[in-house]
Amino acid sequence: MTATVVKARALNILGIGNDLCDVARMAGLIQRYGPRLLDQTFTRAEQDLARRQPDQPLFYAGRFAAKEAFVKALGTGIAERMSWTDVEVLASPEGLPVATISGEALVQLKHLAEREGDATVHLSITHDARFAAAFVILEACRPPGRAP
Repeated sequence: MTATVVKARALNILGIGNDLCDVARMAGLIQRYGPRLLDQTFTRAEQDLARRQPDQPLFYAGRFAAKEAFVKALGTGIAERMSWTDVEVLASPEGLPVATISGEALVQLKHLAEREGDATVHLSITHDARFAAAFVILEACRPPGRAP
């Protein structure tokens, strides 16, 4: 048996958030408010990706749950200066959800992680016909040798 030694870095969980979104409710909101809701909640890139999905309300419900889970992990909720579009959820080449954080959400994330170093957003989205759920872990990564 052999083992590989990897230089470890200290890890710290900054926050954990989850959310559950009713797909039928999302469909109703989209039908009622249309482009206004979509533009206030989802980036152009998210909307472009949604247009290529066979079930757009299901897709949007998953993305909305991810945004809610992120702000819960951050511990702020949607703050006065923060926008839903500050959290963009697209897909990696492998199809995994990837969150890109900008604007006031990024300011808040950096503030949360400032003593620890860089922050990483771990995101998982799942769904069935009725519900979409998302889970977010915010992790601070302290480089090796950096004092706590």
